[in-house]
Amino acid sequence: MAETVEEWFHIENGVRKGPVNSSDMAELLRTRKITAETLVWKKGLSDWTPLAKTEFGEMISEPPPISGQAVNNTFVWWMVATPIIGIFVENIIMAVTEQELNYMATALAYFLVYSILCSNDQTKLKKAGHNTASFWWILFVPVYLFIRARKLRQFPLYAIIWCVCFVGSSAYSENIFDYFGVSSQTTINAVREGTFYDHPEMTIDEATKAYLVNPKWESFIAGDKQQYVNVSGIIKSSEDKLLIQFLVNSDRSFSVNALKINEQWQNVAQTNAFVDDMYAIDN
Repeated sequence: MAETVEEWFHIENGVRKGPVNSSDMAELLRTRKITAETLVWKKGLSDWTPLAKTEFGEMISEPPPISGQAVNNTFVWWMVATPIIGIFVENIIMAVTEQELNYMATALAYFLVYSILCSNDQTKLKKAGHNTASFWWILFVPVYLFIRARKLRQFPLYAIIWCVCFVGSSAYSENIFDYFGVSSQTTINAVREGTFYDHPEMTIDEATKAYLVNPKWESFIAGDKQQYVNVSGIIKSSEDKLLIQFLVNSDRSFSVNALKINEQWQNVAQTNAFVDDMYAIDN
């Protein structure tokens, strides 16, 4: 009777491969295309079994990979925190520079941060004896995190939290600093680049720069939960102190809320007359 040739199957990236004979399996192991943790099956085995627990285990000279519970997840948790930290950094930069961030430059900065964290994480995983996900999955951060969790047999908690942080940071990117009472450059720019209905010929930024010495802008959330923008400075022609306060709506439309000259609040009629006068003067 002819000798029966064992036919082996193994799992690679979630796909069943095979059948191959024992010699071919040994070659796959020698060339490290399969590892001690690779799940294999042949006739006689009740279920998919790690290669190390079969007769090929004797050919494995390296220690098994560190278990998922013992793997260091430090860089992964930094990746999880990146969306939230990024929003704070973006708002600080806009507040200091008083300019909107360039979209492409911002996207590149995030990519570089994730690339550095991913590279360091993969180095740690390789030292722990694990085959890692393709580096290019970093272009799709949640995919990388979910693949990592599956390979390490971990619950994908960090992948889920990253998704929550990303959605949350995207939803509140323009408003999160406002809730902490910190200046929102986006809100300020909405006023600076806008115009009065009765004076469309000049932006408010142009008018205040022409009328005031070094106008100062600030944005805040008041006790009534409304968003306000103040512009203040010294009037060039009279050296009086001026403050104009704008009420900004959620859709970034705005109106003059109050006006103060030399610490004295003006009534509505005085405020409207002063704005008209400011635009009427040949600055």
